[in-house]
Amino acid sequence: MCIFFYLFACTSITSLELAQERLNKAILIYDEGNFQEASNILEEIIEDTIITRDEEISARTYLAFSYVARGKRMEAKKQFIKILKLNEDFSLNPEFVSPKIIKVFKEAEKMTKKPDTEKIIKMKIKPPSTAQCLVKSSLLPGWGQVSRGEKKKGNFLIGAFTVSLAALTLSHLAYLSAENSYMNAETKSDIEYQYSRYNFTYKTRYIMMEVSLFIWLYAVTDIFMTEPQKELE
Repeated sequence: MCIFFYLFACTSITSLELAQERLNKAILIYDEGNFQEASNILEEIIEDTIITRDEEISARTYLAFSYVARGKRMEAKKQFIKILKLNEDFSLNPEFVSPKIIKVFKEAEKMTKKPDTEKIIKMKIKPPSTAQCLVKSSLLPGWGQVSRGEKKKGNFLIGAFTVSLAALTLSHLAYLSAENSYMNAETKSDIEYQYSRYNFTYKTRYIMMEVSLFIWLYAVTDIFMTEPQKELE
């Protein structure tokens, strides 16, 4: 077992040494201006060789340089993006790198940057005036409250007023039906029954009218009595 690990370690060290030699050779070929051959060697090193993180960054850097020299800007950007993923602090020195390469690198750098959520300024919306909220709540109780940011209260008032209107409508229809039956009743027992029914529906309708009116008055009065939020997000 020890012999196996020893052989594995020796093989790994040898592979790393060969990778460094091939990388140095590719850099020399790049410096000589043979960008196609340099690209081929660097691509093989990255894909088929065991290399360290620093060696990978170096290989991808010169591969990106070679792509720029060959006019393959998009391929160069891809390499720069992969480099920035390995080291987000990676940068190029303008004193030693051509402006053409710097420009491509900056474009790739912009593509990798995420927006700083802490610097995003939330939009502040000025709330509607009291008069506007008053008009809205007069038309639909709760609408004015929702408009100025009191959503829970506003939605509750809208729901309560909607239910009360529905109940008022049903009670009014029941009242009309009872009234018609009462007016057409002939026998004493039927007249008494229809009258009690008519009286009940009349009172029910009156109560629902009061409930609806109360909700409407509360919604309108609330606009005057409470202060609106200064700013809405």
